Amino acid sequence: MKLHFEKTLLIALTAVALTACGGTPKETRFSDIVKGESAQMQSISKQWDKGDALVTKGDNLISQGKKEVKKGEKLVDKGEDNIDDGEAMIKKGKALKSEAEALYKIQKQKELVGSTPAQ
Repeated sequence: MKLHFEKTLLIALTAVALTACGGTPKETRFSDIVKGESAQMQSISKQWDKGDALVTKGDNLISQGKKEVKKGEKLVDKGEDNIDDGEAMIKKGKALKSEAEALYKIQKQKELVGSTPAQ
């Protein structure tokens, strides 16, 4: 039985040695590995480029957004000033109208009193 085991072991070791010594399978396998790594590296490189483009685009959007916010804040300030000016004009205009109506009533009363015959 020991002899049978030794023969089987010898045959197995010989097969492994012959397989390991063959030039073409290792070269093909190495070539496949390099090709696979190259494809994987290209994929990683494309992913990095895509990420870099998104960062650049994001930076540009932030810059543009900040400019638009500044413009918007200026417009809000101008709008608030216009509202304040408009409210002041309305207040002054209502006061002028009320005063004019009061003066008109006084004038009309004077006319009525002046046109009444004295008794």
